[in-house]
Amino acid sequence: MATGADSGGRSPGRVGQVFRRHRFTAPSGLWFAFNSGASIVFASNLLRVFALFLALTIPGLASADDVRVKTLRFAKGATSVTQKGSIKGPMSVKYQLTAKAGQVLTVKLISNKGQSYFNVRAPNDGEALFTGATAGTNEWSGRLTEKGRYSVQVLLAPAAAQRNEVGRYTVTFSIVDAAKVATAAP
Repeated sequence: MATGADSGGRSPGRVGQVFRRHRFTAPSGLWFAFNSGASIVFASNLLRVFALFLALTIPGLASADDVRVKTLRFAKGATSVTQKGSIKGPMSVKYQLTAKAGQVLTVKLISNKGQSYFNVRAPNDGEALFTGATAGTNEWSGRLTEKGRYSVQVLLAPAAAQRNEVGRYTVTFSIVDAAKVATAAP
């Protein structure tokens, strides 16, 4: 009766079962040796668990699921709407509103401790019209150049998001025709 590995490089397993020895080299140069069968399933599941752990613990790897999307609707005859909310850690809230070319959109954000900011994007997540993190202000007004669904995303400052802090905010959106703004100016 043979013991250990036979001349074919096979190791004896349970009765009637033969395991083959495998070597896997990762891109980093590390290598792993394992027997086929249950060990492959274990290694595969271990890698999946590790990837999930990284995605949940590193703020930069937050998924799109951390974005809540809210569609804004203005009451008939109203030119503005105000929303209150809170965000925690890497989470953000994306407000979507439909506007016409030539209208003026104004966004004002008030947040606790100045930890929150907002970005404004053209329709279909196009060009960034305003980036609050680099602008140094939480108020923006601009004439819109195309018809469509614009988005305003409220986020926490990166350092606050990394500390998993909570940001409370009030944001006001107003849309008026450019002609009305021009006649109201002195």
